[in-house]
Parts: sequence; C-alpha cells; structure tokens
Amino acid sequence: MTVPEEHYLFDWGDTLMVDRPGQAGPMCDWPEVSLVEGAAECLRGLSRIVRCHLATNARDSNAASIRSALRRAGIDELLEKIYCFREVGHTKPSPAYFEHIVTDLGCPPANIVMVGDSLEMDVLGAMHCGLQAVWYNPSAKPVPAGVTAVTSLRDLVEYPRA
Repeated sequence: MTVPEEHYLFDWGDTLMVDRPGQAGPMCDWPEVSLVEGAAECLRGLSRIVRCHLATNARDSNAASIRSALRRAGIDELLEKIYCFREVGHTKPSPAYFEHIVTDLGCPPANIVMVGDSLEMDVLGAMHCGLQAVWYNPSAKPVPAGVTAVTSLRDLVEYPRA
C-alpha cells in the first residue's frame, strides 16, 4: 500500500521569518532578516518526510522576492513552492486561496497541513476548506476546541501524520 503524499504549508511573517514592525517594501530588501526561533530546525526535520511550501498574504512581495528573502535566511532550499497573493490572486482565509493550492498540489485537502500564527487567517480558513491546520501559538493563548496548537515550531516534527 502506498502512503499518501503529505504537504505542509507555512505562513511566512511571524511563522517562519520575523515580520519587523516599521519595515516597508519587500522583505528581501530589508537591512536585516531573521528566522522565527525553531523555524530552520522544523523545516529541516519535516522536509525529510513531507513536502514543505510557503503560503502567505504578503502584498509587497512576489514569489521571486520571497525566495530571495528565504535565501538570505538560509531556508529557501527547504521550501518547494511559494503561494503568495501576487501569484494566487486571493488571500487567506478565502476559500479561493486554499482551493488554488489544493488544485496546484493535486492532492486531497486532508493531505495538506497549514501552519500559521493567525488563528483566523491560517488555521480556521484552512480548516474551513478541509485542510488540516496547526496554530503556531508561541504566546500560549487559549486554544479553541477542535484546534491543534504548538508553542514551538520544533514540536511540528513530532506532529502525528496519517
């Protein structure tokens, strides 16, 4: 029996890379870029067993400039596809955003896990469209019933998979 392919979608700002207040324009042009604690370790561990992608609402950046920022942070080779507003034409939590990704990946929504720091945009939006979701909740805010949350990205490597 073949194990179904699984995909992880990661939000960008404040999930994988620090979104610095007061910075304007594409992140690749910022004087300094940095990773959220545990992001590199998480991606290194997961990319060995699942396919990892980026899913962001960033409006100042296209896929090429996002890839450039990821390269500066040393994680570009760990993420396969980049889904951003400029290429998708929709933003999270819109069903059209997630439907575009499901179609592009060519797999059932249940084989996709969205990971992000926004409960509404990343997690509930994905769940509404039939995707699995994990709320990156470093502040340990109360977790609503039915939502899976982690306080550290490192915990995702141990997240149960089908």
